[in-house]
Amino acid sequence: QINKSYRILVLEDVAEDAELIMNEVLDPDFEYEFRQTDNEYEFKLFVKQFKPDIILSDYRLPDYDGISALKYVLEHAPGIPFIVITGSINEETAVNCMKWGAVDYILKDKMSRLRHAVQSALENAEMRKEKEESDKALVKRESYYRNILKYMHDDIMIISLDYIITDVNSAFLSVEGYKREDVIGKHCYDIGDNYASPCTMRGSECPMKQVLDTGETVRFQKSMITENGKTVWNDILMSPLYNENGSISHVIESYRDITELVQVKESNSRLLSAVEQSSAATIMQDTEGKVEYVNNAFTVISGYTKEEILGKSMITVNSGELPEKEREDLYRQVLNGESRRMIFHNRKKEGSDYWVSAAMAPFTDTEGKISGIVEVQDDITDRMKDRNQIEANLKEKELLLHEIFHRVNNNLQIMISLLNMQMEGTVKSSEREVLKAAQTRVAAMAIIENMLYQEQDIVHISPHYIVESIFSMLAESLHIPYGSVTLQLETDDCAVELSTAQPWALIINELLSNCLKHAYPEGKGIVSVKISVNHSQELVLLVRDTGIGMAETIEHRESDTTGLRLVYLLAEGQLGGSVSFSKDGGTSVTVICKNI
Repeated sequence: QINKSYRILVLEDVAEDAELIMNEVLDPDFEYEFRQTDNEYEFKLFVKQFKPDIILSDYRLPDYDGISALKYVLEHAPGIPFIVITGSINEETAVNCMKWGAVDYILKDKMSRLRHAVQSALENAEMRKEKEESDKALVKRESYYRNILKYMHDDIMIISLDYIITDVNSAFLSVEGYKREDVIGKHCYDIGDNYASPCTMRGSECPMKQVLDTGETVRFQKSMITENGKTVWNDILMSPLYNENGSISHVIESYRDITELVQVKESNSRLLSAVEQSSAATIMQDTEGKVEYVNNAFTVISGYTKEEILGKSMITVNSGELPEKEREDLYRQVLNGESRRMIFHNRKKEGSDYWVSAAMAPFTDTEGKISGIVEVQDDITDRMKDRNQIEANLKEKELLLHEIFHRVNNNLQIMISLLNMQMEGTVKSSEREVLKAAQTRVAAMAIIENMLYQEQDIVHISPHYIVESIFSMLAESLHIPYGSVTLQLETDDCAVELSTAQPWALIINELLSNCLKHAYPEGKGIVSVKISVNHSQELVLLVRDTGIGMAETIEHRESDTTGLRLVYLLAEGQLGGSVSFSKDGGTSVTVICKNI
């Protein structure tokens, strides 16, 4: 069995001598690894990289010498033992070798002593190394404990068996306001408590005496009133310190200010009381979905007792509409740091369903790591019943409203048919024109009613659709050839309110009808319509043609034509707006009215 292995560097220029040195060193109880060189460069390289445990060097070499090698080792690797081996050496040279730091020297004609010298040098080096490491560890340990004592936030006192303070840390001096010389050497009961003898804690035995009698750590909490009247709470720990013989030599007493912790506990107690008395159900779950806490409101809502719910999974407790997979996905999102709100129904212990509005959010530990989920539920069963009833009522009213629009639309279509029948029996063209105009006006009204019947949104109506529908209806009614008069339509992103739609459609009908009838006698042209919303949120309608224009002598407001009078009546009288005309290069009509 090999006890140990060593790395040995041989500095020798004669190969036979180097082999002899290696053979003499060998010991069956150890394992060796050799490196041999005869020049300065390789020697220094081996010292750095091979890191030998011992160096065996010839005194003289052709290009180097043992003393130079020894000086290099002492400077760069002072812990490595160095033995000089030479063929002849005088007493002065031997003294110089030892003086320079060689641990031994061996004559080549007495090589039998080499093995013992090597083992002795290695053993001494190991002992030196162990002692140095032990001394360093002792100094480090002493410094370590001194620093712990110095920089601990807790107030620390070291007390001897006769109650004398032998040491304190900086925190004690800083917090208590003492100087070191005011404390060291005083009795522990002289500092702070100002007792004449070992103190008592509310009539009980002195804590230090308990430590000395039992050899066990004593922990207690004590409040004190500061000079400014503030109550301060301390958590005090007294523990025995043992000497090398295993006997108690001192007691270490540490104070920790727990005033803030006590206040937090009191605050948490108040918060817990508030949560317990809250009408909202509160559930706290760990990262696995297991219930850690529920308040009284949850037991009332769900019918479960706290004992039945704690430690269980909410997924298995509530078998409501939220599928298990969906709830697992929901938990995963919350544990990734997201908050979620939802409405769903759960099932009570006795089997009935109830609706809840739930908010789920992650909560974190003192290190900011997500450690669970808090869920707050409000029972909204009555509210959901009311909402469902309201939705049913609204749906019923919506159906009735659509039925009304449908019937009005049917009646308007009947009126259009009646007017059409009347026109077929009328000979005079002037009378036919009057009936045709009445028919288009009814058709414009029917367009709005038809839209209201078909659309989901019956409050806001698209002006774009109104214009296109009326233009197509007029072109067909007036027998305008397809493509002869085209519509250029531009509308802002706006909507016409329900109360404005019918008069708005009639105004558009009259203006487009005038353009199609009178602007282009030759049958070709363009009608431009632009609808926008101004800064006062009023609808602005601009209808323009590039036709022959209206006669300069016509007073529009006093016009005998039913169409223009109807435009003024609807725009100004009913919609509270204004109408203006322009005859530059055709006819432009601008109508501005409130969209109410």
